[in-house]
Amino acid sequence: METCCEKIVRNYIDRPVTEVKELTGGHINETFLIKAEGCYILQRLCRGLYTGFLKDIEHNYLQYRKACKMPDAGKEEWYCPEWMRTGEGNFFYSDKDGDIWRMYRYIEGDAFDERNGTSDIYEAGKGLGRLHSILEGCNGILRPEPFAHLHDIDFYYKKYIDLNAPDMIRIEELDRTINKRINEMRSITVPSGSVIHGDAKVGNMMFKEGKAVCFIDTDTIMPGSVYDDLADCARSCCIDEKGCLDRERLIFLLRGYVDGCKNRILMADTELLIKYIEKNRFVLGLRYYTDHLSGEGYFAEQYSGQNADKAKRLLTSFL
Repeated sequence: METCCEKIVRNYIDRPVTEVKELTGGHINETFLIKAEGCYILQRLCRGLYTGFLKDIEHNYLQYRKACKMPDAGKEEWYCPEWMRTGEGNFFYSDKDGDIWRMYRYIEGDAFDERNGTSDIYEAGKGLGRLHSILEGCNGILRPEPFAHLHDIDFYYKKYIDLNAPDMIRIEELDRTINKRINEMRSITVPSGSVIHGDAKVGNMMFKEGKAVCFIDTDTIMPGSVYDDLADCARSCCIDEKGCLDRERLIFLLRGYVDGCKNRILMADTELLIKYIEKNRFVLGLRYYTDHLSGEGYFAEQYSGQNADKAKRLLTSFL
């Protein structure tokens, strides 16, 4: 019997599907690897986030795809995820249940591997620098409403303080830490006015032969600060097993970044970046804790209480 995914695939390609495999690890969308005389990625998008904002996300994608094809972007190997169109010419397909789907060609590559040490960290920084250089070629980038507050500490703090259900079981240690540090975190500000990825963790990079060649999950491309991307990237590869910042790794990340984007950020900015990495961790911890308390389910859990555990690690270990 034809599966749901196979029915959706028929709207994009007319080839027999030989394998459907769900890929785990994403927080928001359901992602499937499709094999059908080639490999593809099929995604069921989160309706609560995407409904009503597909045009904005499509506009940003087309701007990014165009920038990836500019001469300066092609000096080294770089891939842009290639969204596919349905038979009716649309990137997105809505099924009879109202679910929104998207399909793109699978990009061969490797994930970030911490076992490669500082070499992969340098290449991650270089890849992020290259991405920022490419994004400079994008015109009229919009701020998709579903992701407009990704790094907005005031937005998430308000959500946190507005939680007042009588049966809510709070974690005293986290409440105390948030109240103690919120003003300090709010006071850390950085320059804005750039186009950024918005979620530039190393899990959204792909590598070939040790070189960063692609960013995936580009729906979060938006106006912002390069510090947001640098902090996301550093948080995902420069924090040790105790939750402390490894400054040696950070220096390698910044060296790669400088080489990838023609000295866009100076090494003298390192101390500000370190403060902003702490703020980045604080905001993410606040989001995990708020999601745990509200039961909203924005972040998928592999076990009950995982979001609370992540919040504890982010909010109670300081750099």
